[in-house]
Amino acid sequence: MTLPMDELAQTLFEEAGDGLYLFDPEDGRIIDVNPMAQRLTGYARHELLTMSVKSLFTSEAAGGMVRLFRAYQSTGLFHSQEGYRLRCPGGTIPVNLTVTRIHAKHRTLGLITARDITERREAEEALRRSERYYRSLYENAHDPIMLIDPATQRVLDVNRRACDMYGFEREEFLNLTLKEISVDPGGAAEAESLSTSGFHHFETTHRRKVGTQMHLDVNYSVVAYGEHKAILMINRDVTERKQLEEQLRQAQKMEAVGRLAGGIAHDFNNLLTVVIGYSDCLMVDLPKQASAQRMAKEIHTAAERAAELTGQLLAFGRKAIISPRVLQLNGAIRETEAMLRRLIGEDIELAIDLPPADLKIRMDPGQLHQVILNLSLNARDAMPKGGRLTIATAPFNLDDQAARTRPNLQPGPHALLTFGDTGCGMGPDVVAHLFEPFFTTKEVGKGTGLGLATVYGIIDQAGGHTDVETKQGHGTTFRIYLPHVEVPATDLEIQLPGSPLRGAETVLLVEDERMVRAYTGHVLRERGYQVLEAADGAEALKLCTEHPGPLHLLLTDVVLPRLSGRELAERTTALRPGLRVLYISGYTGDTVLRHGVIQDDAQFLAKPFTPKALAGKVREVLDSPA
Repeated sequence: MTLPMDELAQTLFEEAGDGLYLFDPEDGRIIDVNPMAQRLTGYARHELLTMSVKSLFTSEAAGGMVRLFRAYQSTGLFHSQEGYRLRCPGGTIPVNLTVTRIHAKHRTLGLITARDITERREAEEALRRSERYYRSLYENAHDPIMLIDPATQRVLDVNRRACDMYGFEREEFLNLTLKEISVDPGGAAEAESLSTSGFHHFETTHRRKVGTQMHLDVNYSVVAYGEHKAILMINRDVTERKQLEEQLRQAQKMEAVGRLAGGIAHDFNNLLTVVIGYSDCLMVDLPKQASAQRMAKEIHTAAERAAELTGQLLAFGRKAIISPRVLQLNGAIRETEAMLRRLIGEDIELAIDLPPADLKIRMDPGQLHQVILNLSLNARDAMPKGGRLTIATAPFNLDDQAARTRPNLQPGPHALLTFGDTGCGMGPDVVAHLFEPFFTTKEVGKGTGLGLATVYGIIDQAGGHTDVETKQGHGTTFRIYLPHVEVPATDLEIQLPGSPLRGAETVLLVEDERMVRAYTGHVLRERGYQVLEAADGAEALKLCTEHPGPLHLLLTDVVLPRLSGRELAERTTALRPGLRVLYISGYTGDTVLRHGVIQDDAQFLAKPFTPKALAGKVREVLDSPA
């Protein structure tokens, strides 16, 4: 059934989904409203008919209602998407208004259509909050974040952390492409062939604005960017982790060689004890001008060189037996200055820069001198045509970040010892193997490859750390960090024994290696001592019990079959009160410590030893106060 036009208009008015308000354009008084208008405001129809448009509607902007009516009066039409609110008993609600003219019964009226936009406003506000939240996450993320155009590689956007870490301003970044900040061609190529879906991961190297490099762990995914797609890259700086991993790999390699050195030290030192000892005896007994005398001297010299190599290997592996003292670093360097000037030659200028700072370290003085000597000779060899060697010290306070990249160090005050030369420098391929034992760039026969390995091991055993900075053709600088100590320094003057190296006392010699036992017994008998020999602890206890005369000294190897030297000492001193004990060993320091010898300052003589060293130590122990 077709409704008459008046009925149709009335039906549309009543059933409209928006609030409709008929008003008198002269005074703005509301003439009629539909049911939706009542529901929107919460007012009854008769209440609304007592109001005017100006009292029912308000503008969020000053003069808004005035502009609405001016537009209506001039054009008969006004449409506003934003900025108006409808008054309700409990407040106001946001609405979108449309104002038009209509003609009814010879009258011109105004019609306001009000659409409730509360839900839209709430959705928009929720969207704004979400955008602010995620923008905050984006800007304040700990890792650099970039948006990259997959087609052109151009940087579309970056967060604040990216600007801080790379050193570029945001505007500078937006003029760059991924290729321009990438150092690793493989990483750039991988980024260039990025998939347009899914999550991906790779590692690469980027450059900062200042030119330094950083190693990055990159995670990326493809996201919507306006009407297009972009690559969202989250770059984590893993430079420090990579450095620590490389240091760990280097330490593990060195530890393996150190274990090898420690493993061979016992047998090797036993053999060297016999070779050095007997060759020394031959040099004493043979006529000075005899050819056999010269041969014995050559044997002795070669054996001493072998002992030095063993000692260097043990120092590298941090297994050398040392006697650390508190030293004045500057004083120790001054002691070596005259020797160094002779060693490096006249064509190399030696500059020693020692500030007046009181730099005290705890270190074996012999090992410190070995470090100074090795690094100086290494610098000399790097400057065959002359140059300048600078040795400097300085106080250095190590902060937490610097300590993290030097695993052996703790934050706090340190002494910094620097060796800088103007020599040929080294490339990355050489630096990667610099501290490995037997690695050398010198000609065959001109280097053992143990100099820098020894330096590394000595400094590491002293609780320090060694850094190297070098560039091909631009010289090399070694920086050694040693913990600073706040205790008085030790007098380094060596006190030579004043008593004769002979005696008539009875010595119980316990050594499981037959050749070493025979050599040691021979040396002691030659110097007047009575010697009882035993191959193990059980035999020594039997001699200790059955020998009718006095026993003055137990001279025992640390590591013996079935009964250790320490256990033997405890049992023999219980049987013979006043018995002195002297330990000997060809094992390395950690093995001796495990057998409980060094920890209580017991008397100890390391193999290999010369007849003079043995006789002097025996006399020292026998003459020491009870």
